Amino acid sequence: MIRDSEGNEVAVNKVQKFGAKCVKGPSELIRHMRYAFSKGYLTLQKIPAHDGEAILCGAGPSLADNLDTIRELQSKGHLVCAIKSAHDFLMENGIRPHMAVAVDPQEKIADLYKKPGYGIRYFMATQCHPAVFDALKGYKVVTWNIYTKSVKEYWEKHFKKKGQNRTLFFVNGGSTSGLRCISLAWIMGYRRLHLFGYDSCLKTPEGEDITVEQMEGADLKIGGVKNKKEVMAIDADERRFYCDPAMALQANEFLPQVEHMPDIRIKAYGKGLIPWIVERAALRNMDQCRMIDEDWDVDSPRRGSLDLIK
Repeated sequence: MIRDSEGNEVAVNKVQKFGAKCVKGPSELIRHMRYAFSKGYLTLQKIPAHDGEAILCGAGPSLADNLDTIRELQSKGHLVCAIKSAHDFLMENGIRPHMAVAVDPQEKIADLYKKPGYGIRYFMATQCHPAVFDALKGYKVVTWNIYTKSVKEYWEKHFKKKGQNRTLFFVNGGSTSGLRCISLAWIMGYRRLHLFGYDSCLKTPEGEDITVEQMEGADLKIGGVKNKKEVMAIDADERRFYCDPAMALQANEFLPQVEHMPDIRIKAYGKGLIPWIVERAALRNMDQCRMIDEDWDVDSPRRGSLDLIK
């Protein structure tokens, strides 16, 4: 669960329970997978752990606030990974990612790659819509498989019926592209991750933090969420974050996922909910989480102290 600076479960208002469900059923996902396999793309391979650092760029509002930092990290030779719509945004701002990632099976995801680039590796989940692969024709595509219980069982049953023996490598992880990308980076050997655009909370159309007064306004539309019943408030220490259900679930799944990756180290940039979670986890001496300005392998003197929490 999302927890405060003392490890207590935080208050979640308006929506007390939330979950994730794929927008496509297993049979349709299997059709997408078959199409991807028919293209003969390279497939994901597990790489042993190494010293490289990966810059994972989600599409949260704080991405635009940290472009100079991303450029600086890229100039040091670190890998830049763009998640979904972060790809075109980075390209438009003069940052060419080394790789791009998409997970969602909707056809509209193809519209996120209007500025593909040669030399970029496009790591597309096999469950992505065929239109996504068509949009990337002629570019370097690498496929990988999302783990869901129903799809895995469906796929194994299909091959068993056909009398074939084929082993598929499935990537586990949370319910969002951002969380699966963390798993993907780990499989590729990266143990030091910089997270940008991982806000996991909403902002107003002007990019400002949402106030209680705005939240109560009858005409407020936030981040594409038009129904205020879809928005929940998360009270953490003295801050309040507004999230749609997917964002709240992502924040809720974040620490449990990285807790199962004991050798990973994470820094999260921005003032959103996941950066808040990472900072508090670091102050509680969680090995996987790091303060932005501290060394990866050297404990900060602030660790073990909650004096900075306001």
